[in-house]
Amino acid sequence: MNTVKRYWVAGLLVSVAFIIAVVLYGHLPDPVPTHWDLEGKANGWTAKPAGAFLGPIASLLLTALAVALPHLSPRGFEMTPFQRVYPTLVAAVAGLMLYLSIFALTAAIDVATATPARAMAGLGIFLMVVGNLFGKLTRNFFFGIRNPWTLASDHVWERTHRFAAPLFVFGGALLVVSAVSAASLTELLSILAVTSILPVLYSYLLWRRDERSAEPPRSVE
Repeated sequence: MNTVKRYWVAGLLVSVAFIIAVVLYGHLPDPVPTHWDLEGKANGWTAKPAGAFLGPIASLLLTALAVALPHLSPRGFEMTPFQRVYPTLVAAVAGLMLYLSIFALTAAIDVATATPARAMAGLGIFLMVVGNLFGKLTRNFFFGIRNPWTLASDHVWERTHRFAAPLFVFGGALLVVSAVSAASLTELLSILAVTSILPVLYSYLLWRRDERSAEPPRSVE
């Protein structure tokens, strides 16, 4: 019961995904387009009813996995320190999956709506939400900017996420605005790449600086 209370928003978003699939089911073609290339052209199909509920089922499985992750964390990387904001993080994942599910279903009905910019807009909103939570995340294996340098040091983890938080919020907002403004796919991918790569580069440079400062001084013979 406590789990239901903590994750009720995520559960509601997953339920909405199934409801929308049921409402749109009669309008979907058979087979249902379930994969598109970077130009928005369908290049993969799945037969009904599996195709209609592929998105909601993926949302359910991913959300269920996210709920279980705190119980799977190894010692030393527990997620307890940020358990108060964790349900919001899970809801953000469920929200992104709901958005992508709606995108896929409506694109299957009307191919003209299958634009990369429309998908990127949802990702931009997700980045903004996650960016606002970055400052509260402690070192763990499942959420946040996880690479050899952030996982090796609490200091590098904390500083990297403080650096990435406003970058993700700004990058996400820029992604949404650019998508609405019909920016090119190259422009959208460039925004996403810069937003993703800069924190990784920052974490490496910070780790290298810490490593050098920790090195014992060389003896002079």
